[in-house]
Amino acid sequence: MANEAKESVDRGFNILKIKTGIDLKNDVEAIRLIRKNAGDNVRLKIDANQGWNIHDTLTAGASLVAAQFPHIRMAASDCFYPFIKRLGKRDSKRRKESVKKG
Repeated sequence: MANEAKESVDRGFNILKIKTGIDLKNDVEAIRLIRKNAGDNVRLKIDANQGWNIHDTLTAGASLVAAQFPHIRMAASDCFYPFIKRLGKRDSKRRKESVKKG
């Protein structure tokens, strides 16, 4: 996957969609390698196809902060969306407050 990412960037793509959701540990490592090969100027979109549970989603988010991923799509099953939505609002509020303080 990491080599394919590099080839895509070399062909001019600046957004890469990464399909994940099978094995969290392998997913996180693959995303890190893709980030390394693709470079920091490429936007990564992660699509877990509802393959992660809520714990996996939170773990992936925390583990991938350094990989500068802006977007995780369909990370967990629909039954988790109300919780994820509340979590996203809470984190968005925290980011806004930290910008005001900074």
